[in-house]
Amino acid sequence: DFVSQSAKFLEKSATSTTFTMSDIVVSPDNSTPAVQKYGNDLGLAFKTNKPNSTYSNEVEILVQILETKDINKIQELKEISLIYQNTIKSILRITVPSSFATEHLNIISNMNGLVDSINKMSFVLDDPLYAIAGLNDFVAQDKNLINSIVKIRSELLKMGSIYKQGDNGYFLYFGI
Repeated sequence: DFVSQSAKFLEKSATSTTFTMSDIVVSPDNSTPAVQKYGNDLGLAFKTNKPNSTYSNEVEILVQILETKDINKIQELKEISLIYQNTIKSILRITVPSSFATEHLNIISNMNGLVDSINKMSFVLDDPLYAIAGLNDFVAQDKNLINSIVKIRSELLKMGSIYKQGDNGYFLYFGI
């Protein structure tokens, strides 16, 4: 009916938040202790919001939905999207040494792009073309996110931040 079609259109056309430097807490302190703490804080944000190991990855879930038409799998996508949203909230609260600010903001923006992409993918049974567009966006955002994390890892190492097993920063290298 018209009302449910209109509601679906509005849900599909919802735009995401755009994050800027003013949304993050940037510190001019680029000292070794500040950088070490930053790596630990960022690792903790990812570690705390890690998806449950029972979830498949988002692309596998999309394929399962297409193959089985199981609408319950759509809820799995939405739950993963919520995990990304919670990770973004955690990352926004981290004090960021200024030398990491750009890549930090890129991580937030790319994770937000993943949220948008997953939301598009969740319409796979109603609008497969829209979901495929979401899948294309997801692949690009995921690649950009990985590149930003790699850049941060590299910069942490250059600045002398080494993390031992048990440190939250260690998760950036071996948990993501």
